[in-house]
Amino acid sequence: MTSQPLLFDVAGSGVAPHKLPTNLTTRNHAVHRWMNFTAGYSPEFVLQCLERDGVSGGSVLDPFSGMGTTLVAANSAGLNAVGYDPNPHAAMMCRAKTQSRSLRTVDRIEEVLRSLEPVTSVDAQWNESQLKFLRKLIEPDQLGYLASARTLEAELEPDDRPLYRLVVTRLLESASGSATDGIYKAPTSKKRARPVKESYPRVLRELREDIGTIDDDWGISEVYESSSEVMADIPADEICQVITSPPYLNNFDFAEMTRMEIYFWGYATSWGDITAKVRSKLVVNTTTAPTELKKTQDVWRNQLSAEIAGECSNYVDALAEARAEKARSKDYDRLVYPYFAQMQNVIRESCRVLKPGGAMDLVVSDAALYGVHIHTEDVLRRIMLESGFTAVDVVRLRTRGDRWVLSKRTGSKDPLGEFHLTARKG
Repeated sequence: MTSQPLLFDVAGSGVAPHKLPTNLTTRNHAVHRWMNFTAGYSPEFVLQCLERDGVSGGSVLDPFSGMGTTLVAANSAGLNAVGYDPNPHAAMMCRAKTQSRSLRTVDRIEEVLRSLEPVTSVDAQWNESQLKFLRKLIEPDQLGYLASARTLEAELEPDDRPLYRLVVTRLLESASGSATDGIYKAPTSKKRARPVKESYPRVLRELREDIGTIDDDWGISEVYESSSEVMADIPADEICQVITSPPYLNNFDFAEMTRMEIYFWGYATSWGDITAKVRSKLVVNTTTAPTELKKTQDVWRNQLSAEIAGECSNYVDALAEARAEKARSKDYDRLVYPYFAQMQNVIRESCRVLKPGGAMDLVVSDAALYGVHIHTEDVLRRIMLESGFTAVDVVRLRTRGDRWVLSKRTGSKDPLGEFHLTARKG
């Protein structure tokens, strides 16, 4: 692994290096703050990557677009952008932030919400499984208002609905008394629940403020609700830069973290339905991934080169041994081959669509599962070199993993980190 100094002026941005791979600054940026997610990186990271390469035209790609940080940042720099995310909630929020930036849309949304009154019964909106979950998070009177808001979406034109869904999702999250991104917080975290009628004027005011800062120089974005393992929508040598952060190999279930939103909007109707409709399309990084994806270990292994497969085999064997010693174990050993095989597919496709000389910037973390330290950043570096990139630099941005130390959790002896990989296409 090579270790290089940071490739951009962090001091000049006012953002410390350890904050670049976090979402801590998102709330300070117009449009970005409309919808946030704890497992995200900073807009400054994207802008500085673009500035480093002097990108002034063309399209930027994020194959794991999430809530649209890369796309919005690229648009604000006057660049067009393309994003892929198979999670329907994430794809919708990304569209709202990149395709619905209109004051007229906000006016129409406000007109609809002014007529908001609670429904008398929510049973027609959701099934028993959905309601059981939503009622754990939302008080009955507020769920009545939210059910009404869900129905009122039909009064808007299709082009206005992504931003409407963003607004109502903000109301949904505000009305919840639980911290829904609990994986990065203490399990007992609570927050203040805000009434729907109190929240929506504040949300609309924020949208108006931010849209007022957008000028004609902003770029536009295309968002695909699909896996980036195959990006047939993009011709070869089309993209000027790839900036992304893939799922970490750390058992963070992105489908579960958006379960409230997925149930509320009806993207899925049960836990099994979430697996079938969402998890089955995501990179395998969690033990809740579909069993059929984890069963085909030889298929995944055979997609990797002998060198990469050999290193992964060492991790798999160590995890299987650790698993055998646990009374109630998780099959972490069955995540390694599919994770790196799928990441290889995305990296190869990213190289294919990238213009010669273009860069792929990727933020990722290593992992410690049952005390087995998996050097994800180094495996991905080698996959990048095998996939057509001629040079890959790796920089540690921050040390992580020591915020919540639990006696039952077996960690690595070495500190974990988040890393910035910069790969250049020849």
